[in-house]
Amino acid sequence: MKTKLTEIFRHYNSYYNLGYSLNISERNIGLSGGLHYNFKKLIEIGYKQVVEKYKESLNFQERTKGINIEDIPTFTLLHELGHALMCSANPVMFYKQYQAWKVTHRNNPLEISADEFAKQEIIKWK
Repeated sequence: MKTKLTEIFRHYNSYYNLGYSLNISERNIGLSGGLHYNFKKLIEIGYKQVVEKYKESLNFQERTKGINIEDIPTFTLLHELGHALMCSANPVMFYKQYQAWKVTHRNNPLEISADEFAKQEIIKWK
């Protein structure tokens, strides 16, 4: 799994010239298992944690409807890369918009956009 996630990350990081770093871990990362740090230019994925989170979160299951459970770590990485792409255009504006909507993933347009990016791109990595 780590090899696949690293390959995917390298592709997007290079193609879009993002200049990000990736940390893939078995340990827990934040609440959801995936984090994007815009000012550090870092994405972290707790690839086992995201699968466990998926199993216990109806909201996560709803957001990833149609995605196989074994593809959840890939979906999560692509979701965080979606944030990186949004952020690369204007990091300060992204941060301000994200903070304004931080209350919930369900209604946050930045989260919805990152989910849509992940759903669109995951087909390429089957």
